[in-house]
Amino acid sequence: MAAIRKRLAVAMALAVMAVALVAPVASAAPGSINSLGWAFFKDEEFEEALADNDYEPMKGMFLMGGTFLMPVSDEWSVGFGYAGTCGWSKSEERSAYLETGYFGVAAEYGFRLGDKTTIGLGGVAGLGVANLRTKQGILGGFEDSDGGEGDNLLDAANAAQAWRPYLVAQPTATITFSASPLVDVSISGGYILMWSPIGWVDGWAFKEHFEGPLKTMAMPFVQLGVAFSFASAGGTEVWIEEQP
Repeated sequence: MAAIRKRLAVAMALAVMAVALVAPVASAAPGSINSLGWAFFKDEEFEEALADNDYEPMKGMFLMGGTFLMPVSDEWSVGFGYAGTCGWSKSEERSAYLETGYFGVAAEYGFRLGDKTTIGLGGVAGLGVANLRTKQGILGGFEDSDGGEGDNLLDAANAAQAWRPYLVAQPTATITFSASPLVDVSISGGYILMWSPIGWVDGWAFKEHFEGPLKTMAMPFVQLGVAFSFASAGGTEVWIEEQP
């Protein structure tokens, strides 16, 4: 638990630094906010693998991510997006950790509701990975490269891990409120959709990859974001009245 908190603290510090560097540009576009949230992870096959090996259920995953967008028209913005999730199953005797991360191209269609509220509809499409590891225990229910059942994924006595590449799509809807000239607050939700073209990989042994749970993942999520901008929040309209 302490290691997870440490990783989240480091990731949050990096995210805050990134916001400070790009906020004067990114805040001009709807949804360009770094966020923290929760992904509602649930996979029956993976849960059975945990239960069969005396692990506690993995009830969800912390989520950290964001989008950085540049406007290309009055309604559309494009850029890039990223996110990472972290979930764990922990007991007194053993623990299992599942972490995902992805990065890709982002696009968003935005429109205003009044002077201080913006709605954004868009998403991210890109590449990602999942990393699965255990400590003091095995995790079976996986198939070896020849198609036979075997506990060959995470069966080391002390610690073991494997990873898997994914294609990722993240449709998202965001509502952003202007809390002050310098601060925007957003609430967003959507789905993280992941599909793996190959099985789990131990190190870099791609030819010996093996199948198992989590070939696909679909996680609904919600997140809250705050963006700080040192640029002016609005403009001043100047009207010139033509003299007769």
